[in-house]
Amino acid sequence: MRVLLGFFLAAAVLSAADLDITRVVLYKHGVGFFERAGQVSDGDPAVLQFQASEMDDVLKSLTIEQRGGDGVTGIRYDSSDPLAKRLEVFPFRIGEHVSLPDILDQFKGAEIELTMSSGGLTGRIVSARRIVGGEDRIEIQQLVLLTGGSLRTVDPTAASQIRFVDPKIQTQFWDYLDVLLRSRNTDRRTLTIESQGGASSVIASYITPTPIWKSSYRLVFGEDGDPLLEGWAIVDNTSGDDWENVQLSLVSGLPVSFITSLYAPRYLQRPVIQLAQDRAWRPTVHGGAIESNEQERAAVLAGVVGGIANGRRDAMSKMSAAAPAAESLAYRQRVAGGQGIMADLDEVSRREMSSTVAAIAVQADLGDLFEYSIENPVTIRKSESAMLPFFRERVPARRLFIYDESMGSQHPLTAAEITNSSGATLDGGAITVYDAGAYAGEALVETIKAGDKRLISYAVDLGTRITTKFDSESKLQQEIHFNRGILTTKTAQRETKTFTIRNVDPEAKRIIIEHPVRPG
Repeated sequence: MRVLLGFFLAAAVLSAADLDITRVVLYKHGVGFFERAGQVSDGDPAVLQFQASEMDDVLKSLTIEQRGGDGVTGIRYDSSDPLAKRLEVFPFRIGEHVSLPDILDQFKGAEIELTMSSGGLTGRIVSARRIVGGEDRIEIQQLVLLTGGSLRTVDPTAASQIRFVDPKIQTQFWDYLDVLLRSRNTDRRTLTIESQGGASSVIASYITPTPIWKSSYRLVFGEDGDPLLEGWAIVDNTSGDDWENVQLSLVSGLPVSFITSLYAPRYLQRPVIQLAQDRAWRPTVHGGAIESNEQERAAVLAGVVGGIANGRRDAMSKMSAAAPAAESLAYRQRVAGGQGIMADLDEVSRREMSSTVAAIAVQADLGDLFEYSIENPVTIRKSESAMLPFFRERVPARRLFIYDESMGSQHPLTAAEITNSSGATLDGGAITVYDAGAYAGEALVETIKAGDKRLISYAVDLGTRITTKFDSESKLQQEIHFNRGILTTKTAQRETKTFTIRNVDPEAKRIIIEHPVRPG
């Protein structure tokens, strides 16, 4: 089988350029923006690989920029059909454990060239088979060729090389092997970018589903001055490719995004229409009586209206084509009882659509979005995660305590009021608080826009106890006003609730009481 192996290897060698990931932008709604770039030689395609679940987003968002050359001529990608369906277009089959005669016998009549030890041999394939005989069950391979008007039997295993003379057959083998090669990983799809006009630089941009990036903070209180707030981003690389020295940006916000089916073939069920003249007519037996003109006109009119009611619009179309437009419209309006059967088709204006990615500045507000651009290039291997610092600044904060009776505790919560004076949007996440060089507690915070304030609570204050009670009086107040014939009444129920606060610690405390608003 040395000949067959050499043939397959020669056919499977395809030249293609891979595009490396140069930029990654991660969002909070489950997608990531990727940018790949690379140099493409003259005549070579650029190749990208994706998971099958990513193809819908890739086909929806892919943009190509070529610098140099004449431009991109086309983009090809693997079909979503199974392997057996994609191999149906080839006139031959290469199954499991197939032998060389089994392959050659499918090309009867094709001209081939064999390189033998005694020299070259050219002929047309008549047949090829395997013969097993003798007591030792020895297998012999035979190839019957038509050379110069005579039949000749050749052992194909004695040839060092076999080549089809017809280049179309050779190309079919290459395509067949290419389909098999791409189907090894059933979850990977290959996208090929073809260009022409010499060597060029190709940049491909697209979005794919990615894990959302997560943020966590450290709030460090010192002895004096504003506390230090550190922000760390947690990034997961599940793309299947290494991110090596990429420009990484993290976007806070929730832009609208959706999935639309573009990768799977979509078929529409078309109606079956048959013209009247395509149907065979039954023989008609005519009667002997002659109807009057009035009866004949009534019968014709009844037949036309009946045809319209039964959906037979083909007859109406012929009548409209034979008459002028105005007469046809008037006639149909009369027949249908004044309701014209016409549709005004407005000309649809078309405008050219282009897909672009706007340049985003470092730490700039984009409406409800905000981007954190990591200053240095980032390297994250596939199936790895990383923690990257994206914020470090002192922020104004004051310590206080918050009491909420609905929590079911007599103790308030140790808290802090944070003012975002950094000018940047702070993404929501977990905050770990350190006080006096020790761990003090944890809190959760929503996204804080620039200039906004938030309360965070991170511990229970056991040095303060709060009790509540309603006063016995509950007064129902009513007011009645009469002015210029209009009677206005106001009813209000006033209740008094007393909070008793006991502070056993020596220092004074600022306490915020949260009182729920009752419906009505």
